[in-house]
Amino acid sequence: MSRSLRLALAAFALAALAATPGHARTGEPAGRGHASDPAVRVEPSPNPLHDHGTLRVTAGLVAGARAGNPARVIGLPGEVTLVDMTGRVIRTLWRGTLDRLTFEVPFTARDDQDRAIPPGLYFVVVRTGEHRSISRVAVVR
Repeated sequence: MSRSLRLALAAFALAALAATPGHARTGEPAGRGHASDPAVRVEPSPNPLHDHGTLRVTAGLVAGARAGNPARVIGLPGEVTLVDMTGRVIRTLWRGTLDRLTFEVPFTARDDQDRAIPPGLYFVVVRTGEHRSISRVAVVR
């Protein structure tokens, strides 16, 4: 089996696991938020990434929200992390309070010790309140 196929299968398995109701990761309550949560999403650009890029974080409509109160995630604390294929957090890219519907986070393909990360498939995880969204980003050299 080719390396790219193994990576794609691992990514699919991780996304499916994250979307499973009742699945809890360390520090997360069971049954809250999932990979396709419409309340918050992240789009890496460019993808694949060579070294520098931008993550566009968007707060969407939460179930039950109305036009007069479009995003109940605004005002909630949140964080954006880069995670490898094993689920290990490589770097916390942003931590703060969501104060607007859309914002951009600068992204560098480096770990917390400012070392270049190896090429491969990674996940960008956005958490805010009980909402979570996962996007894939490929790093190439």
